[in-house]
Amino acid sequence: MTDIALIPVPFSQDKFREGMGQGPDALLAPKSRLMERLGARHLRVASTEILRDDLGEGDMLARLGRLQATVAKCVAEALEHEHLPVILGGDCCNAIGAWSGITRARPDLTTGVVWLDAHGDWNTEETTLSGYIGGMPYAAICGYGNAGLRQAVGLTNVAATERCSLLGVRDLDPPEKALLDTTKVTVLTTEQVRRGLAPAMQALAEVDAFYLNVDIDVLDVREAPGVNYPVPGGLSSDEAIRIARVLITSKPIIAFSLTAIDSTRDPSGQTVETGIKVLVEILEEAGRKSRKLWLRAASA
Repeated sequence: MTDIALIPVPFSQDKFREGMGQGPDALLAPKSRLMERLGARHLRVASTEILRDDLGEGDMLARLGRLQATVAKCVAEALEHEHLPVILGGDCCNAIGAWSGITRARPDLTTGVVWLDAHGDWNTEETTLSGYIGGMPYAAICGYGNAGLRQAVGLTNVAATERCSLLGVRDLDPPEKALLDTTKVTVLTTEQVRRGLAPAMQALAEVDAFYLNVDIDVLDVREAPGVNYPVPGGLSSDEAIRIARVLITSKPIIAFSLTAIDSTRDPSGQTVETGIKVLVEILEEAGRKSRKLWLRAASA
């Protein structure tokens, strides 16, 4: 039995239970049977964090900084108790808090990042065409842009781009792509990732573990229509699960985020059901490998 710490983050940026912020409630609703499904895969929910809706005064970035500082604290505490943090979003800004918590709790590990997303999330304040902060978190955890936000969250140890992958991407802004091309991030489109995972495996060759972020819009909209920024030509849920499992057979994950489900855009509940399938199937494999990670750390 593997212990996991569920960390629901019911916010879209700093807005409580709006849009994507309703994703965690939908995933955890009794009818989803998430707890039952996790238990059937020998995954025990050891703790479930409750995040307050009061982020205090200030502008969006100030409030987001406080939120992600709380996410960082929750992730760090989970790892200190040898629980696998599972962050339920909300949007991909949760990665900023997750990465800060990972590096705070386990500075002894060399950690990589695998990011499954239709979008790059590699913009900065200088490259963005829209100003949308949700298009910037992957760049931020690697030390590009949003220095004030990173400081507020306590993110001081940035991810090394040679240990990072972006998989299933199919929508990059031209300035975003230009910046991404200056880095060592392994970038594979949907079609490229279908042809093989060797480049992504190579990016993880020297790591002890990796942080996995899955934005549900990496999937085909026919399986996951409840998203804010749909892009045609996505992976099937089975393909995404297979990709994650192949990578996990190589290296364990240290934390897992599932993001960008907007249940208000899919009254049928199909997107939530697909999200639970992805979550449970990946965590089953992750649980076995993560336990080995804790055992190795304890014997060091």
